[in-house]
Amino acid sequence: PTIGNYSIVHHAFNQGGSATDSGTVEILRDAPFVCTGTAEYLTDCTSRTWKMAPVAGALWVGPLDGSSTWWAIGATGATDRPCHWNDEWTFNSDLEMVYETNGDLWAETYMGAAADGCQDTTFYTGNLEAWGDGTHSYEVLLGTGPNGEDQIRVSGLGAWIGLQKAANAGETTVPVASITYTILSAEEDANTGVRTMEIECNCTSLLWRFTLRSE
Repeated sequence: PTIGNYSIVHHAFNQGGSATDSGTVEILRDAPFVCTGTAEYLTDCTSRTWKMAPVAGALWVGPLDGSSTWWAIGATGATDRPCHWNDEWTFNSDLEMVYETNGDLWAETYMGAAADGCQDTTFYTGNLEAWGDGTHSYEVLLGTGPNGEDQIRVSGLGAWIGLQKAANAGETTVPVASITYTILSAEEDANTGVRTMEIECNCTSLLWRFTLRSE
């Protein structure tokens, strides 16, 4: 849906064998933004900002079948990790997702931190810098989830939602080029207009789930 050059690989198979060919397709202009369904929910047709929801289980990890909980953050997550709960993901109708740390971040030992805890954004150095403040692209994938749910794909080195290490090829210690999330639920309070969304990242051998809120 967005301007750019895309590599296409075509694999053909028959009883006699197989062949592969590749090429590049250039998209000259962005597809028009259609503001319905999930796209409207994410952006309000213009721009909408999301944060981690201050609720128990806003960070959750478990097996691929979702049958049990290996770990979930408690109801005090927002006060235990203030540097994580002030992170913002803004989805714009131009198909850009803007991520802002707001000056600090939750760093863990797999990133090289001495202990899990809040750090100033200067902690991000080297190849970890891509996880910091930045603008990325996103797509709304209609009905492509494992049970027909809509999905969100964020693209651009370092694009992520919820937790940096949750990626589709497995938990990662470095930024990756894109991540796809399945939308498990999306609800809006009729009185306040507050929206809540639970998304899931299939990490090959486990699931990470994140609950986000937009006010």
